[in-house]
Amino acid sequence: ASNNICGWLQFKKTLFFQNFQYITVYGLFGTIINFLVVWGLTYLINKAGLIRNFDLENPIQYLNTKAILLFSATICATDSVSALAMISPSKYPKLFSIIFGEGMVNDSVSIILYTAVFEMVKDPKKEIEFNFLKFLEMFGQFIKNAVLSILMGLAFGLFVTYLTKKVRVFEQLPKLETAIIFSFGFLSYLLSEICQLSGVITILVCGITMSHYLMYNISEKAKTTTKVVFDTISQICEAVLYIALGVVCFQFNGNDFKQKWSWSFILLEIIVCFLSRFFSIFILSWLFIGYYQFRNKKCRINVYEISIIWFAGVIRGAIAFALILKVPLENDSDYSTYIVQSTTFAIVIITTIILGGIMPSFVHLVLKKMQVNPQFVDNNSIQESLAQGEPYQDRQYKSYSQKKWKT
Repeated sequence: ASNNICGWLQFKKTLFFQNFQYITVYGLFGTIINFLVVWGLTYLINKAGLIRNFDLENPIQYLNTKAILLFSATICATDSVSALAMISPSKYPKLFSIIFGEGMVNDSVSIILYTAVFEMVKDPKKEIEFNFLKFLEMFGQFIKNAVLSILMGLAFGLFVTYLTKKVRVFEQLPKLETAIIFSFGFLSYLLSEICQLSGVITILVCGITMSHYLMYNISEKAKTTTKVVFDTISQICEAVLYIALGVVCFQFNGNDFKQKWSWSFILLEIIVCFLSRFFSIFILSWLFIGYYQFRNKKCRINVYEISIIWFAGVIRGAIAFALILKVPLENDSDYSTYIVQSTTFAIVIITTIILGGIMPSFVHLVLKKMQVNPQFVDNNSIQESLAQGEPYQDRQYKSYSQKKWKT
């Protein structure tokens, strides 16, 4: 939750809205395509009896429909942090903003998608039949959760902005200003979770709203303090999550350990992660390029940037780990749930360590090739204007809506 507020407090919004169409298409439609591809391929793997464990008496394990759907919704959550660390936001502003924005939208959409799927399969007594009506039901849940979560985040963001605008005594107390931002952001997350909505979506929208309006109402000391505090909290939370990931792996032990793990399924699903990411990024990119060519316009994204976006999204991280922990066990013999949980943990660990280690070399190689071709380098005027941060004109300019909420 703190990562979303921290990201939006430090992210240059100009970059986000310049590349909004790419971020939306990759983050929203790309995640949905990712889910459908993973679900379809996992269904075929299960049907073919390729999920094998270490139990010699019963080596083939079949997953139920509930486990397949929840696993597919979980594993479509990506983690592109390691790629962002290798890309300079001043030198490659467009690429950095697309990867950052797509990651934020992907986290939010994958959580809502998981919630919608869980609402459809949560009753263990009901037999699950995935047909067109079930798909419409899931889509309806997805839209409802997304809209209500966005509205709640917007309401909290505007309320705290109005509060800081009217109560000017806060400006003399920078610590109190930071505490108010943290309290209302976290309160929006808690209330959203209590209402069974997406807390991550709510706090993301709340962070966007506060970043766009509230930051003009607080003192300079409070701005600096808030950014440092949230950056620190996000780093601590990320470290704790990966510590928890290592600890949780030890829950898969005992006499039935051999039935809780399937190395064949882990290896196959890693391949599925590459394929699903390929479909969700390259196919959409080809549609983008075709659309721009049809309108006789130049597409602002090239094949080198698409390759980095694709590879960055293969890594699975904290969101996938957190979501799979929410899958309930029906009983101690629910090996379908155990297998999808252990597989998710293994994918997160393997992709984070191995692909995260390869990421610097991959990004460096691709960017080096891109620099050799001048036509593929970011527009120079955009680079120069953003290299030193937000331009002076942009800092001076405030839209009518911002003036309305500004002191």
